[in-house]
Amino acid sequence: MKNKIFILLLIIFFSFILFASESDSPIINFLRSKNIPNNIIVLILSMLPIFELRLGLPLALTLFKLDYPTALFYSLLGNFIPVIPILLLLKGFYKMFEKVKPIKRFLDWIIERTEKKSKDIKKYEFWGLVVFVGIPLPGTGAWTGSLAAVILNLDFKRSLIAITLGIILASFIVSIFVFMGKWGVVAASLLLILIYIIEIIKSKRYAK
Repeated sequence: MKNKIFILLLIIFFSFILFASESDSPIINFLRSKNIPNNIIVLILSMLPIFELRLGLPLALTLFKLDYPTALFYSLLGNFIPVIPILLLLKGFYKMFEKVKPIKRFLDWIIERTEKKSKDIKKYEFWGLVVFVGIPLPGTGAWTGSLAAVILNLDFKRSLIAITLGIILASFIVSIFVFMGKWGVVAASLLLILIYIIEIIKSKRYAK
C-alpha cells in the first residue's frame, strides 16, 4: 500500500510541475489576481514545504519567462527563508503548544516522519544533510532537512551551512532537468522510480 501511495505521489508531483508550466494553477491565478509581481510569486512558491524551489524554479523559467539569474535568485531566496526560523524556533514552538492536543499530535506526526527519513543524516551528519536537502526527492528538502537538524540536535551553524549547500545543489539539479524540457521531467521521474526500487531491494535484504 505504501509503495503504491509513493508512486502515486511521484506521478502527481512531476505532473504538477510539467502541466503547471503550461497553464496557470488556481494558486498562481489567485496570486496574480492580487497584482503580485511574478518574481515575488516565485519567491512565495519556493517557500512552500514539499514543493520548494523544485516548483518555484521551473515555473519561473517556463511559465513566468524570467531570465535565469532572476529565476535562480528568487527561488533560492524563497527556499532559504524558512530555514533559520525552523532551526531557531521549532523547539520553542513545540513547548508552547505541547498542551494543545491537536497541534501536539500534528507536530509529533511530523517529527516521527522526519526521524524515519533522516537515517543518512544521523550516519553522515553534515554531508548527509547536504545530500538530503539537495537531492530533490519527495519528502526531502530544506523544510524536512531543517526539521531533522533540530530533532537530531545538530549544531546550528553546521546545519545552516549544510542546508544552504543542499539548496544550491537542488537548484543545480532542477536547472538541468528544466533545461532538458519535457524529457527532463521524464528522466527525473524514471530516476526517482529507479532510486525507490533500489531502496525497496535494500530494505528486503536487510529484512532477511
